[in-house]
Amino acid sequence: MWWQELSKELSRLLFPSPQFCLICRRYLQDEGLPICGHCVIEYGFNWKCFTSGDDLCFSFGLFQGRLKELLHVIKYQGGFDACRALGLLLGLAIREESRLQDANYLLPVPLHSERLAKRGFNQAEVLADNIIKIWKRKVFRKAVRIKNTVPQSDLSFKQRIRNLDGAFWIVEPTLLNGKHVIIIDDIYTTGTTYRQLSRLIKSFGGRTSGVFVCSGPR
Repeated sequence: MWWQELSKELSRLLFPSPQFCLICRRYLQDEGLPICGHCVIEYGFNWKCFTSGDDLCFSFGLFQGRLKELLHVIKYQGGFDACRALGLLLGLAIREESRLQDANYLLPVPLHSERLAKRGFNQAEVLADNIIKIWKRKVFRKAVRIKNTVPQSDLSFKQRIRNLDGAFWIVEPTLLNGKHVIIIDDIYTTGTTYRQLSRLIKSFGGRTSGVFVCSGPR
């Protein structure tokens, strides 16, 4: 009967079931986090600031060990829930980062349509969409990848620059004039991708910062 269904819904609202960690799915989430305490320790999340040229950038750790393995799972083994968890964690960190509070947009690094079809989702976009669940900003969805580049990890530094030359474009670029844009991606290694997008945004009057899950050893 309808009142039984209503009773069930009220019960779920008043007494929600414990939520399991979005990464390991073995332990319950720590209070206020989308993951468990075991994963906090295992992946060594540690918010840090670094620079790319004159821009401030931030990440949760180095691209090595267990965190590197997790990003591989997200990219190539459909780790959508783990990606959501990382986005929520980034949102919690950015919310407390005073140097990013004047930002207007989050801009996830776009994937080419062919790569997106193979992978199923753009991990940078999933990160941004979950960041804004915690930290309310607009996601700028007018950046497009017009060149289907080969994976950067397979290339030397000089090859990476050539590979990304002319890879991105901005639709409605006037929206960026005078705006602070945070570029979102999973990994910052040589910074080639970040700098290509940053230069493009700055050419239309914007300024940039970067937020990543992890960065290369520096």
